[in-house]
Amino acid sequence: MSLPKTEAFFVPLGDEVLLDAPGSLKFTNAICVNAGGPSQTVQGHVWLTHDLLAFRPHLGMPHPQMVTLDRNAIAQAKRVHPKLLGLLKVGAPQLEVSYLRFGKALPHLFTLEAPERWLEALSRPRRVQEGSARELVRAALLAGERERGRYTTALEQLSFPRGYWHVEDPEARDEVMLHGLMDLEVGVPNGFLKNLDLEVDVETGPEDYAIGPGTEDGGRREQIRRVCAAVNAAGGAHGRRFYEYTEDLPGWPTCFEPLWLWLSESEDHELRKLGVVRPVDST
Repeated sequence: MSLPKTEAFFVPLGDEVLLDAPGSLKFTNAICVNAGGPSQTVQGHVWLTHDLLAFRPHLGMPHPQMVTLDRNAIAQAKRVHPKLLGLLKVGAPQLEVSYLRFGKALPHLFTLEAPERWLEALSRPRRVQEGSARELVRAALLAGERERGRYTTALEQLSFPRGYWHVEDPEARDEVMLHGLMDLEVGVPNGFLKNLDLEVDVETGPEDYAIGPGTEDGGRREQIRRVCAAVNAAGGAHGRRFYEYTEDLPGWPTCFEPLWLWLSESEDHELRKLGVVRPVDST
């Protein structure tokens, strides 16, 4: 009998699976505001890697929430027993993980076979990832890795601008963009952003979720495009430039759209050759 299929989970470059098994996660409104009601338990599959604890639901579930926990933010893990009326132990033991989010510990309750194995694995010393995002991408390209979703985490760190602002707030815009350029070691002269025309007209409010020309989203995208175009027109830096790709990379965070990457010509060529990314004008 074949196991039910689940939503995809991609192991990031440089990481590996330590444990995986069918399991369930108890969703609460504390975990996800749109959890579909408190105390809803969702069936799926669980993975533990060096860096992540991830849950993916079965395909077709009415509650298709995915959870990926950064192990650096796991404050505590323990084995617990469900209790009837808060007193009597009932059922098999479960794995409870306290995850720090915005300074608050949120309990995530997993039902797994042999939760003590997971607890023991979580308590082991972790390996240290010494390779940078660019080094991980280059190694994967050299190895001919074609699984697109594996690249997402590393490519996030090579993306621009990795932040959010309202079009009507030039100070926040310049702060986010400058930090984005600095993080990528894009050398630009003092006052670079101040000397660019980044004013755009929008017809929607800051909290409007509409997309397209004239919207807050469209205005922000145009500002990003102008900065990337200006950097490229200046010749880039360190043999790199900004490349824009279609936003179909599996797991690409919405807050990092559009997909602009700071790459060398050879990195761009190899990523496209392996089908990892697709140029915006591809059909």
